Amino acid sequence: MKNIFRFFLLNILILTSLGQVHARSHSQVEELIKNIKNLPTSLKIEKSSASFLGSKTKIGPLGEGTKGRFDQDPLYSFEVFDCTTYVETVMALSLAQDLKHFKRKIVDIRYLDGIISYQRRNHFISLDWIPNNASVLSDITSSIGDVIFAKAIIDKKNWYKKKFASKIIEQMFKSQSSSPQLAEIPYLSLKALLKGPTILKSIPHGSIINVVRPNWDLRDSIGTFLNVSHQGIAIWKKGKLFYRHASSFPDKTVKDTPFKEYFSKYLNSKTLKGINIQELN
Repeated sequence: MKNIFRFFLLNILILTSLGQVHARSHSQVEELIKNIKNLPTSLKIEKSSASFLGSKTKIGPLGEGTKGRFDQDPLYSFEVFDCTTYVETVMALSLAQDLKHFKRKIVDIRYLDGIISYQRRNHFISLDWIPNNASVLSDITSSIGDVIFAKAIIDKKNWYKKKFASKIIEQMFKSQSSSPQLAEIPYLSLKALLKGPTILKSIPHGSIINVVRPNWDLRDSIGTFLNVSHQGIAIWKKGKLFYRHASSFPDKTVKDTPFKEYFSKYLNSKTLKGINIQELN
């Protein structure tokens, strides 16, 4: 009987602990913001990102809400993420003073000028997301090592064509340019990154890590070139650097992967060449 009681007590303690760690409900998120809002930015990022470890991931979980014209997925979620929406959620939580403020910040981060619209969403990391978040992000890549610039001609109209009917495309581009645009992003090469401990040790705790693939040709599948394929967060734990990210494979969860282990497997990749590093102001 005592053993059974201990078993149930242990399970209750585990469940209670999980409830404290993982922010899922609005009340839990409100409590999380309250607990972190006076911490240094890197610790805000550490705590808020940790609260979603183990969460499920899927491609494109968010949209413009029930009133959205082209994508009616929710504006935000504390349950499921892709790599970018995970980073955006952590950023918004780290900048917020309360839940209402979070809802404003997530919109400011995801949309040009904070105006909710599919066409104004920051779909492309190097072309939209980084430049349109310049007020809250600083590119620190060049302060850590010698950089190379990755270029890509991003064809938004062709990308839209792969997703929507032609009549919708015409409506989408009534108010914006349809010409392909050059996007550039500085990066540290994987070879330099993994050559020795110096560069790795210089990567700040809580910085945002963008995975760079120069002029990545995805025209057949999505209609355009890209130069960023993934996003995550650098986290130091007991002197070891980890990559905290919403992984799309193999287990589709938000998790910590040893940084060197994660990037070493791409050393001979024909497309993945390095990382770009951003810091939340």
